[in-house]
Amino acid sequence: MVYELPPGKYLIGDPTYAFDENMNAIMEMTDSFQREGPTKFKGRALWGAPTANGDGEFFDQNGNAYPVDGGVLGAVPVELVEDLDALEEATVMDCPNGLSVSVESGVFYFNGICVNTNPEDFDTDFDGGYDGDLSKDFFI
Repeated sequence: MVYELPPGKYLIGDPTYAFDENMNAIMEMTDSFQREGPTKFKGRALWGAPTANGDGEFFDQNGNAYPVDGGVLGAVPVELVEDLDALEEATVMDCPNGLSVSVESGVFYFNGICVNTNPEDFDTDFDGGYDGDLSKDFFI
């Protein structure tokens, strides 16, 4: 299922990196990111889902790394990020037209970013399988 998050800047990475004082509340609201679909927190939508292989370092179709220590990959609005070091461990994406998020068989899609968390299921020529228009998104 594809979910649409509103326009804004998003941290794309492990959402557990983003929170300090509100981590327990976020984990409860999202059922530890097992709950399907976006969750509203402080008036903003965030989304995350379990990776196929738990923790590790996963890569997008361009070779950018996404470290994961919470077994979850997702999108958190930048204004909700409490631990600013998290912005260095993730990609920040400006999505003036909104952010489409989904996961299927361990492959995560964030508009133009495609992160494979299940590399054993793909050959070495993995290209992300994304044919969207990147001209509407800005990677920071």
